[in-house]
Amino acid sequence: MSVLELGKAISVSDATICRWENGISDIKSDQLIALSAFFGVSCDFLVGLDD
Repeated sequence: MSVLELGKAISVSDATICRWENGISDIKSDQLIALSAFFGVSCDFLVGLDD
């Protein structure tokens, strides 16, 4: 999946995802929730608090 496809799926730009990946900006809570719903995992899992 490309960052463009993921961005469209969770309603953010591909540039926003690139900034997250490069540590330039932090993800907002609503975006984290959208990511967790999209991938079917918990927010804790995405931030490394849960296995």
